[in-house]
Amino acid sequence: MDSRSREFLKHKGIDNLLHVPKKISQSDINQAEIILPVDSQVLFSIVNNFKVNCDVRLFGYFNYEKEIQDPIGLNTTKEYFDIMDKLEENSLKWADYFTKEE
Repeated sequence: MDSRSREFLKHKGIDNLLHVPKKISQSDINQAEIILPVDSQVLFSIVNNFKVNCDVRLFGYFNYEKEIQDPIGLNTTKEYFDIMDKLEENSLKWADYFTKEE
């Protein structure tokens, strides 16, 4: 995990910092009820490389953002944290959406 992500999460009071990225498989896709890619490049990669039988929406859907930039390539901590704030805001909106669905 990027040290800036660790810093951001600790600032938000999140201490569980385990993050193990992995490539997705057709099995992952088959088990999904919804797929939330952060950007269009990932979205197109998923729909072009897998048989998708579930809803696919960009992660920024609730804020009408086409996509959210991957913060890894950003140079300043402020830029990085601005993107992380957008990710958090969208995460909370998705959590609210899924909670209301139950």
